[in-house]
Amino acid sequence: MRDVPKEKWLYHDRCMAKWMGFFMSDHTEYMGRKASEKPAVEKRKMSEEECDSVFRDAWLSGGVVAIQMDSTFNDQYAPDIEGLVLGVDTNLICIQTKQGKMMRVVADDIRNVELLQTSEWWAA
Repeated sequence: MRDVPKEKWLYHDRCMAKWMGFFMSDHTEYMGRKASEKPAVEKRKMSEEECDSVFRDAWLSGGVVAIQMDSTFNDQYAPDIEGLVLGVDTNLICIQTKQGKMMRVVADDIRNVELLQTSEWWAA
């Protein structure tokens, strides 16, 4: 491989600096998305019986629930998990999210659950 000294180059190579425009636009887009996401508000810790009651009502009525998990990341709660209750098994709750993804949520990790009032015909 030939090693040409910099003073004999035909153009000034800015190395990775020429790629910074791509990185900056992607980073700016990501930061814009993150800024538009509101941090989740800490909700009241519900008892197991209260959670069971809400899940039972949602399952019987085919309603959509919003679940707040009892864990934080960088001192913030994650956005609520919203979806239909498909079933409950001892310590697992099966949820179908708005995106159609199936999730299993461990009941002991739930902080709060609430039945949502939806106006969309497809959400119920």
